[in-house]
Amino acid sequence: MGAQHFREALKLNKTLLKLTLRNNQSNSCTIVQMENEIKHEMTCTTTDWTGHQIGKEKIECLSAALRTNYTTIILILDNNHIGNDGIKHIADGLLKNTTLQELSVRNNRIGNEGVEYIANVLKENMTLISLNLSNNLINDDGAKHLADAIEKNKKLIKLNLENNRIGDSGAQQVATALNMNTTLTELDLSFNKIASHGVDHLACGLQYNTTLTILNLSHNQIGDVGVQKLADILKINKTLIILQLMYNQVSKRIQHKLNSKGSRISI
Repeated sequence: MGAQHFREALKLNKTLLKLTLRNNQSNSCTIVQMENEIKHEMTCTTTDWTGHQIGKEKIECLSAALRTNYTTIILILDNNHIGNDGIKHIADGLLKNTTLQELSVRNNRIGNEGVEYIANVLKENMTLISLNLSNNLINDDGAKHLADAIEKNKKLIKLNLENNRIGDSGAQQVATALNMNTTLTELDLSFNKIASHGVDHLACGLQYNTTLTILNLSHNQIGDVGVQKLADILKINKTLIILQLMYNQVSKRIQHKLNSKGSRISI
């Protein structure tokens, strides 16, 4: 079926809940304009454009669609390499959007500049509850932008920053935000560059946080001392139920000590 015929069929359909166009190489702007019609005429709540090669040149169409859409709840744009320019257009659309709850922009070459645009959205947008920024190019400066937003945001419950370039300084900023935030329940910082100094600050943040239930710090550079500090904090913090610390720089002795039955730590 060609794009035009597909478009006409969608106009007649009133029941579609999920549209998946993974790895589709059709003309990006045509498909985005089609999605604009879907949002106005249908009840499409989930759109998955993973690997769609949408390109930052055509993403303006999607930005415009987000401003007027009242049905799409989940938008997945993974593996499109939209970069900082592309995410800026998405952010512009989200500032006017009041329905989108979950956004995934995994593996899109988004750096500190791009994440600042998203951080600004989090300060204003009160509907987004899940944000996936994994496999991007975010370092400590980008983490600071997000931390500032998390302090002010009262809606986000899940943030995925897996496989970025966040180190101790970025972890410190996030820890400070955890002291203030009262909604975030899941935070993924795995596959980053967090070591002992960053863990010190995270431990302090967890001491006062009463909402986070899942924290993933696997595949970082945390040693025995840092892991023990986090374990000690769990004696105070009763809210955190899952602390993932696999594949860090932890001795067998500490692993054996903390891997007791019923432990909240995975190591």
